[in-house]
Amino acid sequence: MTKKQIQEWHEEGVGLASTYLKCEARMVELLSLLAGANGYLYFQCPSLRQYAIKDWGLPEYTAADMVTVARKSLEIPELLSTLQRGQTSLTKLRRICSVITPADKTEWIDLAERGTNREIEKAIAAARPQPVDESLKFKDEDLSELRVGLNEETRKNLERILDLLSQKKEQAVTLSECLQQMTEIVLEKIDPVKKAERAMKRSTAKREKVGACQIRKFTRARRKLPARVEHAINLRDQAQCAHVDHQGQRCPNRRWLHRHHLKPVSMGGDDSAENLTSYCSGHHRLVHFQENENLS
Repeated sequence: MTKKQIQEWHEEGVGLASTYLKCEARMVELLSLLAGANGYLYFQCPSLRQYAIKDWGLPEYTAADMVTVARKSLEIPELLSTLQRGQTSLTKLRRICSVITPADKTEWIDLAERGTNREIEKAIAAARPQPVDESLKFKDEDLSELRVGLNEETRKNLERILDLLSQKKEQAVTLSECLQQMTEIVLEKIDPVKKAERAMKRSTAKREKVGACQIRKFTRARRKLPARVEHAINLRDQAQCAHVDHQGQRCPNRRWLHRHHLKPVSMGGDDSAENLTSYCSGHHRLVHFQENENLS
């Protein structure tokens, strides 16, 4: 495999993606025209969605997105225009269709063009707030389903805990696993029975150690950074990947963080906070790949 071959694959992919997006916009436009003329009825289809699935062969979720935007475009043509210009994605436009009106179309379309999926979801929830009915239901003998509403601060805290536990375990932690560890930690802290059990264990351990010979095993371990250096890096980088892409966007990843020496140890680099930065595993691998490419 050569760099030329990789570049050819890249260019072909970029070209296909451009063609795909143009086709997608044209398909939404055609569906909008068919919706306005009830054209799908000519093909014995009771709905535009069934027509897109049956006659066009689209997957159900794709048909649903296209039809939603196509129908809304009859009321707000700017939705189709922004899709044709490639300013945003079909998925984002489908999301705002439930709340957008001719009166506030500019604000919603601007959010679809500039905002992330999470920002769009948050704005939609604010525009159409829905109460959450809290419940705890049995799903089977050893599994329950929890439904609960969270305020913004609690949601952020929960996401942060998920990131921290995933980083610690070096694998993605599920929300269920996160809640399990949280409940265990709280019980260890405040449950009087747990406190009594720990006290009894400490007392028993002390008695067993009387007169016993303590043997320490020493193993060769990887060099660990001093705590003051770790703290300095975490405060500076806010426990987040520090990589900034060519568009000036910083990586939002807070998991799988590695320490990277800006000046390699093999070239005299030290373990100071100034010479260390935080990279997620993906960007850490990318940086080393780029360094190797520059050396070759």
